[in-house]
Amino acid sequence: MGERYQSLLHPELLVSSLVSLQRPQVVTLLGVQGAKNLMVQLLVSSLVDFLKNKLGFDEAFNYKEEQDYDAALKRYFPDGIDIYFDNVGGKMLEAVLNHMRLHGRVAVCGMISQYSLEQLEGVHNLLNLLTKRIHMEGFIISDQYHIYPKFRKMVVL
Repeated sequence: MGERYQSLLHPELLVSSLVSLQRPQVVTLLGVQGAKNLMVQLLVSSLVDFLKNKLGFDEAFNYKEEQDYDAALKRYFPDGIDIYFDNVGGKMLEAVLNHMRLHGRVAVCGMISQYSLEQLEGVHNLLNLLTKRIHMEGFIISDQYHIYPKFRKMVVL
């Protein structure tokens, strides 16, 4: 099976999340779906142990404690990232785009690093979208309310 399709079956997955993992169901579902390297970046360091030891994530880190995002991503994803679920944006998104694999996918549902800035930070390496054939799409949760009943049936035991 080609490398592109193998990564669809067992993706290298990076999830950015906020403060208290507002949606822990997402994290749990991602684990159930068979991602190979589950890693979450957080704003609260106290959740790192919980994610690694209770939910079985391979790694977790507080992105606010990292001085060099590029070095952190090389350390956690030496082979690159297949899927990035982004809530942070800004410099973190820029660093992630440098580490995406060919045909990677980026779901953007927030930009917490940008909301309080007077001058928004730009992402300067969008050429990666072209050269790596990355699919990047934004979404707003309210657009998905119509499928919530189906989702609820899927996740409720």
